[in-house]
Amino acid sequence: ECRYLRIQLFSLGQDRSVSTIALAELTLKPIEFGASREAFFGAIAREAPRGSYPRSMIGEPTYWTVVGADSSKDELLFSADGMLEIGKQLGSIEPFLELNGRRISWADADITQDRIDNLPIPRVTWNVDGVKLTITPFDHVNREVCVRYRIENTTAQPIEATLHLAIRPFQVNPPAQFLNFPGGTARLGSISLENSSKQSFTSDGAPGPSKHGPAILLVDDRKINVGNATLSEATFQQGDIVETWLATGRLPASGATVDPVGAASGILSYLLKTLPPGGSTETNLVISLTPGLPVPRSATLSPAMQLSPDSTASATFQQWQDESLARWKARSGNIGITLPALAQPLLESMSAQVGYILINRSGPAIQPGTRAYARSWIR
Repeated sequence: ECRYLRIQLFSLGQDRSVSTIALAELTLKPIEFGASREAFFGAIAREAPRGSYPRSMIGEPTYWTVVGADSSKDELLFSADGMLEIGKQLGSIEPFLELNGRRISWADADITQDRIDNLPIPRVTWNVDGVKLTITPFDHVNREVCVRYRIENTTAQPIEATLHLAIRPFQVNPPAQFLNFPGGTARLGSISLENSSKQSFTSDGAPGPSKHGPAILLVDDRKINVGNATLSEATFQQGDIVETWLATGRLPASGATVDPVGAASGILSYLLKTLPPGGSTETNLVISLTPGLPVPRSATLSPAMQLSPDSTASATFQQWQDESLARWKARSGNIGITLPALAQPLLESMSAQVGYILINRSGPAIQPGTRAYARSWIR
C-alpha cells in the first residue's frame, strides 16, 4: 500500500534532444499486472496491436523446431513464425518487413513451414500480397548457425522493401514451459555494433593497413555477423523498439545500449534495393554460439564471422547450406522405410524425427527434446 506516488520524467532521446515532455496518461494496474516478469510483459503485449510481440507473449499457442548440429550443446529454437533464439534463455531475432512504406509482422502474413529434403533444416515462408520472405537457418562448423533471409517479388509491380530484424528479450520457448529452462522472457542487458578488422599484409609478409570487415552485433556475450545492417536500440525506459519506435515510423539514435532492467531491444535495418517484378534479394547472418570472447578481432573470429556482405556472400551461404545438407544426409539418410503413398506425410514426419533425435541427444544419451525436455525420461 502507498499514499504518495512520485513521477520523474526522462527524455526518450538518447541525445537528450527532447527538452520538453509531458505525462499523457497514468493508469493504476492491479498487482497481478506485475506479479512476475512474464505476467508484466504478457500484459503489455496483450494491450499492443497484434503482431507487435511474439505470439506466445499474448497467450496464443506457438510451435517451434530445433536448429543445430548432431549432439549439439547449443541448439537454437526456431518458431513457426520465423523467430530464432540466439541461445538458451537469451533473446531472439524477429523479422519484420516494410513494403512500400507498410509495416508487416507475422500477424499480417500467410505463413507456411517446411523442411529441406525432410532433413532438420527448416524453412518458414511469409507471403504478403505476392511478396515472399523465406527464412532458412542451418548449422555450420565452429559452433555457428547461419540464417538466410530471402525476399522475392512475385508481383507485376516493383516493390520498395526494407527488412527489419528485431532483437528483443523474448524466448521462442513459451512461458508455459517452466521445467529446467523456464520459457517466456529473457534477460538482455546490452546491445552494440562493432566493426571487425582484418589485418592485411604486404608482398614481403610485413603487416599492412587494417581493413574493415563486416559489422558484428554484440548481444551480451553473443556475437552475430550482421553484414551491412544499420542498428537502432533502446532501453526498457525508452520503449520497446517495435511497439514504441518501429510502429511509429521512427527509430532511436544508434549507440551502445546498456539496460539495467535487462530488457534492452534493438533492430537491424536493411534498406534493400527496389525489387523489380520477379526480382529477389538476400540477407544473411552468422550467429556464433561460443560466448565470452572479447571485442571482435580477426584473430578471434572464425572465417564465417569475417565474411563481408559482397556479391559472393549469397553463393557462399548456399555452399554452406549444401554442406549442412550433405552432413545430415550422411547421418540419417541410410534409413529406408517403404509405405503406401497415402502414408507419405507420416513417413516424412518419421524421417524428420531422426534428425531431431540426433540434435537433442547428449552424446550417446537420447533425450526427449531440448530446454524443458533436456533430461533423461522414460515411461
